[in-house]
Amino acid sequence: MKLNNKSSQKLSVWAKGGLTIVISVLIVSVVVKAGSLTPTASPAATSYTLTDIYNRLDTNAVATEEDHDFAPGASPAGTLYTLTQIYDKIPTIAANTVGVGNTYCGIDGTLLANLDNGSAGANVADFAFYTQAKGGVDDYNNNGDLPNDSYTSTWTTCVAENNYCETNGDTNADKKDDSTGLIWSIWLDSGATHTWFWANNCYEPETAENSGTCVADGNDACRCVKKESGEEVGCEVLGDEWRLPSQKELLQAYIDGSWGGLSSDVVYWSATTTSGYTQDAWYTSLGNGATSNFGKTNSLKVRCVR
Repeated sequence: MKLNNKSSQKLSVWAKGGLTIVISVLIVSVVVKAGSLTPTASPAATSYTLTDIYNRLDTNAVATEEDHDFAPGASPAGTLYTLTQIYDKIPTIAANTVGVGNTYCGIDGTLLANLDNGSAGANVADFAFYTQAKGGVDDYNNNGDLPNDSYTSTWTTCVAENNYCETNGDTNADKKDDSTGLIWSIWLDSGATHTWFWANNCYEPETAENSGTCVADGNDACRCVKKESGEEVGCEVLGDEWRLPSQKELLQAYIDGSWGGLSSDVVYWSATTTSGYTQDAWYTSLGNGATSNFGKTNSLKVRCVR
């Protein structure tokens, strides 16, 4: 049968309309399917919800993983936070709100801690006068306990068998200053005193390897000529990782509460040479923070760091 032009046009319109209806039905069907969130079995709730994350950013509320239902009884209502809402809750991190030595969300901190000295204990004469408001006292506190409210970092005791300081069982490790990450050794040579040269594993002056004297500024023998392998003394006896601390590292240890952390009021050699008197090096007390220079050929106690 041959259709005329009018019949062809009507059939074409009808076909297109029918196709449109079919597609519309399919779309409605798909939309209805997409809106159904009623699983008949697990997946279990193994993550945090967007609400958990939003509340954590908003009020620092702690959520419990898996503590939510993943089987609503009807189509999901508009009760979830959008990613935009969550993004807008993320605070801008300022470097001066993060402590020095810490990194938070990629921001390196610049905030300095309160470095107050503490209030004197009863073992200090007229101790009530030396309150923190008047400047406090040094950490030594007349050979007493660390003063109340004195600034201090936390210190980790390095138990070798438990590897608390991550030194692979090194029995020479005593305490770790958690604010700097420096690990401090036990008293070297059981607390015996030694010259600056010995502490740094250097040949002493007036020897074949380091000829001359070290008595005046600029003397060549005042420099450190390292001992050969197999002849090690001082910190390097403990291993390649160990060395004598610098003056500033000793001072920082005092600031961080070495009197309570390392329990020592004696003075220790630093590796730092005095700039105006190269025959001298700096020493520092880990009990009261005192620092001064002393002739390198004199003897003081030694602690090492790694």
